Amino acid sequence: MSEVRLVVREADRDWSGTIHGSCADRAVAALSADPVTLEELEVAVSRFAKPASESRFFSNLSHALRDDPYDAGLVVIDLVARLVVVDSTYSSPGPEGSVPYHDGRCCTNIGLRYHLADDWLISTDSDAWRCVAEKRRRERAATPIRDAREVFYGRPMLEYVARETFAAFARRDEIADAVRAQWAERARNRPADDAKLSTDQVDESGMIDEEITPRNWPGQERDSSPFYDTLKQIHAAWLLTSRKDFDGACPREVALNRRDHLMWDLQDRCEQWSRQGECPRGLDETSHAFRYGGFATHELVMYYDLVRELLWSCWEQLTEMAQSPKVGHQPESFTVGDLLTTEIPRLESIRDAWLDAPPHELPRCSRGVGRLRESISGFNV
Repeated sequence: MSEVRLVVREADRDWSGTIHGSCADRAVAALSADPVTLEELEVAVSRFAKPASESRFFSNLSHALRDDPYDAGLVVIDLVARLVVVDSTYSSPGPEGSVPYHDGRCCTNIGLRYHLADDWLISTDSDAWRCVAEKRRRERAATPIRDAREVFYGRPMLEYVARETFAAFARRDEIADAVRAQWAERARNRPADDAKLSTDQVDESGMIDEEITPRNWPGQERDSSPFYDTLKQIHAAWLLTSRKDFDGACPREVALNRRDHLMWDLQDRCEQWSRQGECPRGLDETSHAFRYGGFATHELVMYYDLVRELLWSCWEQLTEMAQSPKVGHQPESFTVGDLLTTEIPRLESIRDAWLDAPPHELPRCSRGVGRLRESISGFNV
């Protein structure tokens, strides 16, 4: 007994047919790519089985919803409800595991690991699965799909950067005086500690700016700016402020929501690449997971640098305006609305140039910026 009835459900179509139990196991493993259609599932299966040129992997499936067990049992995959039902004597795949790679002729001894996202439900109840599926479909339909990157990279982020930087810039003298006072205190502490004196006994009048200002390596001059902490606080506030377009969640929560799953999948595919000597097929750019997928660590690292670059660019632009001899061009003559009108397009161009730059020209960035740029290009902001 080695065949099962396989049911695959899309948003508006159901498929069913008989298939070998090992093929059903690979279909479950392919859910690690978060497919939402049968076509996307078939592409994802190619990670675990070499596609045959003469036939499709799911060629045995036809338009129908037949869930009567066949031979070894029944496997149901509802791509919308994110539900897997396995009632089979052949195997019992779970949310994580390993399947043998099929090279197009036979199974090999290369076991390939997979990890499904936490929101997939694995069940063995083949009697009540339809009720469970419909309930989960209704729940998921109540939460519309949003492109989080429209917020992370689009006008909401750019407007926040410009608005908050403008507000902080109005307090620049106050901020600079407070920071320099802290630097002077630290500078007094150093000779006081060396001479075992109290700070009151140290004469700071002879201290020069170079002694007070923190030292940094060449190229890190921004780190010794008196406004470094101010921009850092704006950055943190952007990530930690709840938003209506995220249903009350803050950007940090959204960014980290699927990171663990994505990092497991990257690890599994890296391991596969090492064992097979060739890169597994990636996601198609038109796939749902590519367009609306979560954030892995490499993107979060690059995003940190991007936001910080935009903050500094905005601050330096305001500084240049403040030094302008033309009174009408100085920040004090602007309203927030005036600033946004001119600054948002400028920040958009900075963002696009940053994302298009070769990886070696970006600070602390790993490879893959081009892929990141492709993944967020095309949205209207």
